[in-house]
Amino acid sequence: MAAQRVVGLLRSVRGFASASGYSRTTVGLSPHPVQGIPWRLEDFGTDYKHWFVSVKEPVPETREEMAAHCVKILSAITGSEDEARKKMYMISTRCYYAFGALISREEAQELKKVPHVDDVLPDSYVNRETKDYGGEPFFDGQLVPYDPKYHKFFDDFWAANRAEAEARDKEEAEARARGDIETDEEDDDDDDDSKSKECKSFLSI
Repeated sequence: MAAQRVVGLLRSVRGFASASGYSRTTVGLSPHPVQGIPWRLEDFGTDYKHWFVSVKEPVPETREEMAAHCVKILSAITGSEDEARKKMYMISTRCYYAFGALISREEAQELKKVPHVDDVLPDSYVNRETKDYGGEPFFDGQLVPYDPKYHKFFDDFWAANRAEAEARDKEEAEARARGDIETDEEDDDDDDDSKSKECKSFLSI
């Protein structure tokens, strides 16, 4: 469930162009939705060459197996695993399951039909200043040794999310103690996910 929530977040963050009413098929100058200031989608890394591919669960248990799994998925449109390795630039084995691929728009549409693919979106920078697409780098067809910095963005997200949930719970408890609100018999299902919890390591590192 937590992984699905994070992928939902990624869809909203990386699919910002669509959410803002912009066409995903039009790259160029676009007006800012509020201020009318023109900016280019390429400035955010959305060049329609880098694609974010989320992978359906269940997934393999180790990072190496996950990498091989993603290579096999991509090879369905590249024709070989060697070519797939050349086109992959990142993979995520923690917080969310996904990989990045340098492919054309037409190939991205084909990839959506491949088994184990959840969705394929135009990728965008996690850090615009460093032009970082996030995830764990995949260089020359090889997965690099893991470093916690690769998921700092999501660790910070979970920490902020948890702090907000705890503050909200404290306010609610104080209000109940004062009798300002009635005690509910049923608890909300989503508390478990919203309070969560750090971004745990889902795969063996």
